[in-house]
Amino acid sequence: MMKVLVLGCGLMGRAIALDLLEADDVEKVAVLDVSQEKLKALQTEAHTQKLSTQRVDVANRSRLAVLARRFDVVANALTHTYSVAADRALIKAKVPVVDLTFQDEHMKLDAEARKAGVIVVPGCGVAPGITNILVGEAVDQLDEIKSVEIMCGGLTPTPSSPLRWRYVFSLEAAWGLYMRNPRIVKDGKVVEVEPRSGLEKVSFPAPFTDVEAFYSDGLASLLFTMKDKIPNMVEKTVRWAGNIERINLLADCGLLSEKPLKVDGSMTSPRRFNSLVMGPLLEIGNEKDVTLLRSDAVGMKNGKKVRLRRQMVDYYDERKRVISMGRTTGYPCSVVTMMIGRGEITSTGVVPPEMLIRGKLFHEFESEMNKRNIVLERSLDEV
Repeated sequence: MMKVLVLGCGLMGRAIALDLLEADDVEKVAVLDVSQEKLKALQTEAHTQKLSTQRVDVANRSRLAVLARRFDVVANALTHTYSVAADRALIKAKVPVVDLTFQDEHMKLDAEARKAGVIVVPGCGVAPGITNILVGEAVDQLDEIKSVEIMCGGLTPTPSSPLRWRYVFSLEAAWGLYMRNPRIVKDGKVVEVEPRSGLEKVSFPAPFTDVEAFYSDGLASLLFTMKDKIPNMVEKTVRWAGNIERINLLADCGLLSEKPLKVDGSMTSPRRFNSLVMGPLLEIGNEKDVTLLRSDAVGMKNGKKVRLRRQMVDYYDERKRVISMGRTTGYPCSVVTMMIGRGEITSTGVVPPEMLIRGKLFHEFESEMNKRNIVLERSLDEV
């Protein structure tokens, strides 16, 4: 029996906690968040003695470390702003952690985690997360890999809003995805490309036949772990067709700039102002979300050039009222967290998902996803 601590009670933290509470070998789940309102809502929804909640500011790392020592493993569902600092505190507390987010700084924690004798699994959500795990599987399945193309995105069932897209979490974070220079691997070297470049029309199973994909900075730990094995890797975000045309118009007009401007005596940025104006038009509200994912690995198998494709179309869970992005992001984290809690994973240091969930652990991981109706279809075809 294990005791698990969950950091954060947002959409992801909620999904992780609810999933952990259903496991017979989880004795206790404690959730920390700064929002008493979110914690109270979770308590009301879960209605079980296995769950406890506590209002804690996780920026207080010493307090976090003291609390964490009472648990066997931690699932970190905090935002990028707090995730690495929290992981440092957990390493000092000598408690293993599975983190939804990945930042380059995570790789610098390896020696510290090894010394403490604990594992840190960063980027264990959907993308990065499931996508990385599928790349690790491809390395094991093919004799040689020439290229990997990953696509992932959250959509509504039909195009909606003026931008043909709605955000689930933070609009400010979404603007960043559109505006950052993505990193890809080309001929074995990490290179930066222009934001929103690499645009192509793609087709998923109906009704998602009219969608598009563009480069985004989602290779995450693959930039460190796989660039010497796979000479060409890209990650793309999927949207309904027409989204990038509209985003480009906003960007070209300067409305996504972060450069401060003085407006009626107050300083703000066009992006901030734009978020305030467009936020109500773009939030998902009561619409149900869908997550699309595809991983294509092209290489050699038994002397033939082949493409190994893994693909997923996941929908909002009507019964549990868990959004698809919460399911596909949260459940990989909860599953790996439980693997650690059961003692199935004994590695130490910083171990990204693509290096950890291999062989027997991969088959167990996929089985657990199937139990949660997250199905990763597989095809292997000559090309």
